[in-house]
Amino acid sequence: MHSEKMFFSTAVKHLKKCIPIIKENFALKNIGSIQFEGTYAYKDFTTYLPKEYENKYGNEKITDLELDNFLKQSRMDIELKKLLLSLKKDTYRYGIEKFEVRNANISGICILVRITNDE
Repeated sequence: MHSEKMFFSTAVKHLKKCIPIIKENFALKNIGSIQFEGTYAYKDFTTYLPKEYENKYGNEKITDLELDNFLKQSRMDIELKKLLLSLKKDTYRYGIEKFEVRNANISGICILVRITNDE
């Protein structure tokens, strides 16, 4: 986890640069999930995700399946796919812990991304 606030797209670019080093010690074909903790550190998460959610659902609570579909259609998924496609993987399912949107602010979330493992 990094200590500075940054855009999620920047974090994905940094992660992509680490792939060659990760490949030296791990079989990337076996990776089945990625977890993002402390997502308050991503400037764009705290702005566009709540706005996208509010535009679509208002203050309505949604099911896990609706949340999964929402995140698969979000700008976050677009950024994440830039990394996953280079690994020949794709998003499969999203999970969120401690998710709260209040007054267009998102707080206390941890996003778990299940990714395909076709190989």
